[in-house]
Amino acid sequence: MAPFPVETGLTPYQAPQRKCIVGYFTGVQPVEPEGISITVLPGSGEMFEIPAITDIGRATILFIEAVPEGILDVFKGIKNSSEFVARMVNVIEEHFPPIYERIDMDRFVLIDENVFLQTAITPVIHRPYATLGGTLILGCGDSVFLSDPITGQGCNTASYAAEQLYQTLITHKESTWDEAVGIDYWNRTK
Repeated sequence: MAPFPVETGLTPYQAPQRKCIVGYFTGVQPVEPEGISITVLPGSGEMFEIPAITDIGRATILFIEAVPEGILDVFKGIKNSSEFVARMVNVIEEHFPPIYERIDMDRFVLIDENVFLQTAITPVIHRPYATLGGTLILGCGDSVFLSDPITGQGCNTASYAAEQLYQTLITHKESTWDEAVGIDYWNRTK
């Protein structure tokens, strides 16, 4: 990984602000009208229901963003799909009863035993340029601008950074490839 330095003044957190727990399930009746649904438990986290089409057909992505050590942060130590499904059922029944009412328990399974994930993300902003071996390198998207997932801005930030990278490259197409190019790109994205 390139040595993009952390911008401490723009990086107030040193630990994850959300634990991300996600799986692709069958057996969930979609919300009406069908689309992405978000249920917020203030101070605890969020549940996203996202309709999906997979190679085996329709699925519902259930995505919990849990505040660390809160009531939704109960997936620690789960290593297999059956444990994951059982814990998801318990969490939904206890904290998201309207979703639980739309689950057909006879059909509620992961679409494949490998389609679940648990991770934690610490938001961090890196200066998007560095010199490596005497060569200027520029970073874009999550490699330098890692947002807290609750903002839902990963794609938007990456798109914006890519646009600014393009503008920087066009502006400096006749320039020497040096730190001034990196500084211009940083000023555009900051």
